[in-house]
Amino acid sequence: MKKENISKADYLAVFLSVLIILPYFICCLFLNYYADDFSMAIEISSISGNSIVRAIKFAYYYYMNWQGCWFSMLIDGFSPLILTGGNTVFLRIVAIVNLILLVFSIYRLVLMLTEIIGERNHKFLCFFSLIFVIFNIGCYKEILYWYTGMAGYSIPFVLYVLIVSEVLRITFLNGNLKYRKVVNLVLIILCTGGVLQVVGMLCYTLLLILIIAFIQKRKTRYVAVCFVLSFVGAIFNAVAPGNYVRHSVIDNTGIHIDQAMVQSLKVIIQELRILTSSISICAMVIIIIVAAKYGHKMQKDFDVKQTIVLSLGIVLLPYVTIFPYQLGYSGSELGDIPNRSMFLLDFSLIISFMILAFVFGAWLSRKTDLRIDTNLILVLSLVLLIMAIDHQMISNAASVRTFHNIRTGYIPEYSRKISEFYDMVDNSDDEEIVFDGFPNEVSYFQSITYDENPDVWTNKALAGYYNKKRIRITYEQ
Repeated sequence: MKKENISKADYLAVFLSVLIILPYFICCLFLNYYADDFSMAIEISSISGNSIVRAIKFAYYYYMNWQGCWFSMLIDGFSPLILTGGNTVFLRIVAIVNLILLVFSIYRLVLMLTEIIGERNHKFLCFFSLIFVIFNIGCYKEILYWYTGMAGYSIPFVLYVLIVSEVLRITFLNGNLKYRKVVNLVLIILCTGGVLQVVGMLCYTLLLILIIAFIQKRKTRYVAVCFVLSFVGAIFNAVAPGNYVRHSVIDNTGIHIDQAMVQSLKVIIQELRILTSSISICAMVIIIIVAAKYGHKMQKDFDVKQTIVLSLGIVLLPYVTIFPYQLGYSGSELGDIPNRSMFLLDFSLIISFMILAFVFGAWLSRKTDLRIDTNLILVLSLVLLIMAIDHQMISNAASVRTFHNIRTGYIPEYSRKISEFYDMVDNSDDEEIVFDGFPNEVSYFQSITYDENPDVWTNKALAGYYNKKRIRITYEQ
């Protein structure tokens, strides 16, 4: 077995990656339940049967009456509020595991991509550049710190990335372990039970891999099976009666495909302007181009036609990602799209930048003969990534702001106050709760908000879970 060459730049990249991710792990230690966590717990507790039976019945009910993401609803059906009686330790463990899986899936994808272009030795640098962008351009709190968001978005997304990584390995790197192929097919079935945004990403990505593999005259049987299975799963998800029930509640004038198409393009253009204004995106692209510039495998495998197909195909991924959301909500402005959906859109845009950088770097490798020390260039790229950003942009990076709110005690104190509020509600003998001084929202963390109007659904869900008639709060001044 050939020993991998790990450079000083690789060690630096791993160290910096850990620094970026660490604040998010720490935040997982301060989580509390919120919103749908309580409302779903009430519904689940009213269902007869053991935990497994109740989870299945719950998923079926939602499939028929609210949305087609049956696998996400199945996860929600095992509500930790029911299983643990509201113990937050389990929630925090789930969040940590979720974050580990998210980071691992991204690393796995980078590993496969760098292996395909022949530059596996630079995988840590490419991984760092991707992590730097994803975890700094925004705080995706709804997929990191909220149980319902993890079940609906984060876990299906992790499955999507792992599936794509494995299909790339099997198709382009001749992976042939049968048990892994079977496991991957099972993961596809589960992934198609997630939100339609992730399902759309899965179907489209597998189709793109299938087309490129066919052009390259590779074996396409397995990837074709994967695509067909994902497509059937997507249909099963999309035709769920609950999707149409939910849409009629959001917009009873019907489904507006033309409006969704226009709004999808509009939102992508707006988000592109925001992302491309960040120097971190530019630095990521530089690192990827340099790594691909010295690739050997990709330049041999990809001719002009295949490069065009890949480039055009990957550019459409963000559109495929946001379109299901816009269709379901009859078109939304950028500011109205929830944090969890923006994560999927941003990832699709960032990974598109990454693939295009790989392609451009491979093209440079064919067209130029310039040979210099790649480690030197990659280290300089890292320096550019860190030092060329002015102080204000560094201080506003999501990971830095998150760490600041932890260090100064904002997040721990906020979590403590929320926990004390829940304990007060649980232990009170009063059927009507009036609480003055509820903590204000804290940035870069999952803020838990209730309304001064006790009839708002979040207040009612909390009251129902703790067997109270009404809960009314006022915020700290």
